[in-house]
Amino acid sequence: MEFVRKKIDELVPADYNPRKDLQEADKEYQDIKRGIQTYGLVIPLIMNKRTGNLVNGHQRLKVLKALGWTEVDVSVVDMDDKKEKALNLALSRIDGDFDNKALTNVMSEIRAAAISFSEGFWGRETGSSSVTCNWQKRDSRFSYSLQASRR
Repeated sequence: MEFVRKKIDELVPADYNPRKDLQEADKEYQDIKRGIQTYGLVIPLIMNKRTGNLVNGHQRLKVLKALGWTEVDVSVVDMDDKKEKALNLALSRIDGDFDNKALTNVMSEIRAAAISFSEGFWGRETGSSSVTCNWQKRDSRFSYSLQASRR
């Protein structure tokens, strides 16, 4: 994994990001802001070298801009756009709100590309050979459950 220092204005939010765009009045926005002001940015933003897209940290980026930050350390990954989208979803906080239309579009692309969450860190983290991700819509929100099985 590579870390680089980037100018905030050079970071490109992914246009497919299914998370709802937080507003300053939102509780989660204020929680993120308070955390950054108290502890600094302890969870780095993640960008994809191939696409230039921000993969994770869209909400933090918005808060950092509002706080006047001009540079930030970024973790850089190198993957195709389908795996990037799968990583975006895997790293998203499940208790956050999603734009359901955008989430449906991203999930359709991931399924069509036959990418599973067993690829990458899920399989290594669970020590399993197969991890199934089941998405369900509940009360206008999506949730997922992971089921791991060993060889």
